[in-house]
Amino acid sequence: GVSGLSNDANFTYYSNAPSMQGVAYAHTFLPEDKALMNVATGVQGGLSFFYSSPSAAAGAIKAYSGLDGTGELLATIDLAANSSLAYDNWTKVGLTFSGTALSFDLGGGANLVALDDIHPVPVPPAALLFGSALLGMAGLRRKSMRD
Repeated sequence: GVSGLSNDANFTYYSNAPSMQGVAYAHTFLPEDKALMNVATGVQGGLSFFYSSPSAAAGAIKAYSGLDGTGELLATIDLAANSSLAYDNWTKVGLTFSGTALSFDLGGGANLVALDDIHPVPVPPAALLFGSALLGMAGLRRKSMRD
């Protein structure tokens, strides 16, 4: 599962955490346990987040095109050790991908990685403008071929 762990005004539990709301921590007790974050409306472009981990976590987060870790694997991120067991150092990273992710598997960092300030990374406006320009050019070409 994924738990939201609270902090207090003095950052007693997760010192230097980027937000006061607390952190997310994936935990599993049995090998078949899942640690998934579903986003029914989907995320395009990627995720930006801070993490703290006393050990490296290979495949810490995986983005999938379907809910519950199904569909196409869109991206995977490995996270390096960056903290003591006190979870007192936080690093901002990003996971980028093409397509729309409906779920994120946090199992690779379960029982190890704390996450904070998780946000979608919007598709850059330049990419939207470029795509619009291509569609416009296709329309112009079609019109000139009819003339």
